[in-house]
Amino acid sequence: MKIHKVVLYLLLCLALPYPLIGSALPGNNDQGGLAWGEPYQLESLLLHWESSKELNYLQKFAERAQVILDQRDSVRGVTDWKGRSGPAWRSLHYSPHNEPFVWAVHTGLIVYPLLKFARLVRQDPTVPGIESFSDLAEQCAIAGQQALAFHDEDWVVGPTKTEGYYRVSPKAKFLPFPGFVFPLNFQSAMGRAYLELWLSSREPSALKRATALSRYVKNRIQILPIDKQSSRAFWNYMGEPINPLGEDISHASITADFARLCFESSITFGARDLRAIAATLPRFLAKDAFTVADYLGGFSQGGTHPALAAWSALGGFEPALVALSQNLFLRKTYRESDPSRMLSTAWMDYLGLYRTEATLEVDAAENVTVWSQTPGLVLVEYKSREMVDLLVPASAKPAPLLHLPVAKDWTPVYLVTVVAEGGAGVALKSTSSIAVRLATPRR
Repeated sequence: MKIHKVVLYLLLCLALPYPLIGSALPGNNDQGGLAWGEPYQLESLLLHWESSKELNYLQKFAERAQVILDQRDSVRGVTDWKGRSGPAWRSLHYSPHNEPFVWAVHTGLIVYPLLKFARLVRQDPTVPGIESFSDLAEQCAIAGQQALAFHDEDWVVGPTKTEGYYRVSPKAKFLPFPGFVFPLNFQSAMGRAYLELWLSSREPSALKRATALSRYVKNRIQILPIDKQSSRAFWNYMGEPINPLGEDISHASITADFARLCFESSITFGARDLRAIAATLPRFLAKDAFTVADYLGGFSQGGTHPALAAWSALGGFEPALVALSQNLFLRKTYRESDPSRMLSTAWMDYLGLYRTEATLEVDAAENVTVWSQTPGLVLVEYKSREMVDLLVPASAKPAPLLHLPVAKDWTPVYLVTVVAEGGAGVALKSTSSIAVRLATPRR
């Protein structure tokens, strides 16, 4: 019976949508779209603000944030399965018979950018014009704290005294798993929000909650060797060793980002942990320069995944993550307004990546070599004319950054652009379909 419930639980949770549903703000969260789509756009706007200090990004954020606040159950006048009209965002999409339920993962995802906005406005009071956002910042801070507190009754200290986690209410008998522990990405979503609450308020109870969650999450992450020089991270959807596939990279991105935020605040996670987590996609799961496996264990359903955008947050530990993300979102199939592409581009801007020219040459054996003073990402052109990024290996200056075989029937000629990240690059597998052409071939 217990195994049956676990299977049902996994099936339901795995059916949760990837955090990439359209760019338009949904009217409410009844179908889950508010939680899984809007935070990408809000985070993108805040990253651009941090990079540029241009108030138009905060203005766009404010417009969207106000709509989100207006969609709380307490404002709409709607209730959850207990009849509560709370300061959170219910969903009808994942419960039998559309029973309204407020999922902790939704709350964590939605309030994180709201709390971050409040902190950023408070910490830059001297920026001309920022005072116009002060009232909304306070509203976001209060709303975020109230929404997180809504889940206090489902908080459990354990399994050890220094850990803690959220569970499904034992009274939610309409669900097939009352009393079960929520998946790891649920815990991480709440952890991110509580950590941001602490950063913005310095409230000791928020730090205590974030720390307990971080210990619970870290104790369920394995660091495994890739080779003698590098390691990768592995964890399961439920946080326990019951699924050799590992968590899907979309939901796993929430946990990866929680680890990054903890490291930046000197909580629980260390540099070794972050390097391993960041290396997992480009060094272990990458199939080529712009495709990765779908699960942390290496299983792939084929194709690229928009969740790469969220992993870009760890680009400071592994520049290849930004390359993989940009490879996908610079393709013509993704609109500039797509929330995942927006987030990828925002992280590239925030991490200070810039573009510079490179020199190419073709040798007698029809091999192309790219030379540059700054190791980085190389933009090349496919035969289909789609621009993609390739991450190239770091090397001494000057030294070749990229070495690709070129088929004899391909037309030689074009300049390539290098996106230099200012640090050591990582070599990715290249595909045989890349056609590099030279403006002035040198033999």
